[in-house]
Amino acid sequence: MQKEESPLHRIGISYIFGRSSKTDDVTYHTARLNGTFSILEGGQVSLLLPFNLQSSPLGDVRGLGDVIVVWNQDVVKSDDLSLKLQFGGRFASGDANGDPALPQLYQSGLGSNDVLFGATASVGQWDGTIGYQIAGGRSSNAITRLQRSDDFLLRIGYACSFEQFSVHPSLLFIQRLGNSTVANASYPSGPEFIELPDSAPSQLNLQMDGSYFLSALYSIEASVAFPFLKRRVNVDGLTRAVTVSVGIVMAF
Repeated sequence: MQKEESPLHRIGISYIFGRSSKTDDVTYHTARLNGTFSILEGGQVSLLLPFNLQSSPLGDVRGLGDVIVVWNQDVVKSDDLSLKLQFGGRFASGDANGDPALPQLYQSGLGSNDVLFGATASVGQWDGTIGYQIAGGRSSNAITRLQRSDDFLLRIGYACSFEQFSVHPSLLFIQRLGNSTVANASYPSGPEFIELPDSAPSQLNLQMDGSYFLSALYSIEASVAFPFLKRRVNVDGLTRAVTVSVGIVMAF
């Protein structure tokens, strides 16, 4: 496929299906509106607006998820090399008590505001991203009152194109930098919060992204991801056994 100048703006809508482990037995459905808009020279703002449904034997919880806003700034941009810096946040727009009888795992929002940093470099068809997420305060979920630790991530990918079709396999490594703490059910006879053992292991995901270009304006995008390594403790509801998404994007 002939290389063309990147579009200035992208707007898309997608459906995301996820499954937890058999132990948790939760199915995650997300309808997500996303957009990337060029505002200043070399700068873009990206927005993700999800609507979530968590379905389990204990009940269904639905509602607006946490909005993510990220600023992307070009630092180096050439035919052979590009470097972008990212800064943004995940905002607690989702209700962490959508069903007050259920803990954090089943809710549509994490109940805290997080800060996101990152840098992405591309050399030829290879790309790599390094990122850091500063976890916000303790979740507003009335049962769990979860406090997550920060996350470090590293992604390496390879992009290739075949006429109207492109694929981008990647490996994503995530390391939570400390165990989570939750409310102690026996409080005040014990400490108010207790640490969850084994809630900060390494996580390694394989992800395959693909795009089919319907025209100069529209494309269909899909992805599938599953872990080689995963967290055994899924107190925050972020761990998936498999994730599949499909959507349509308009670029202009």
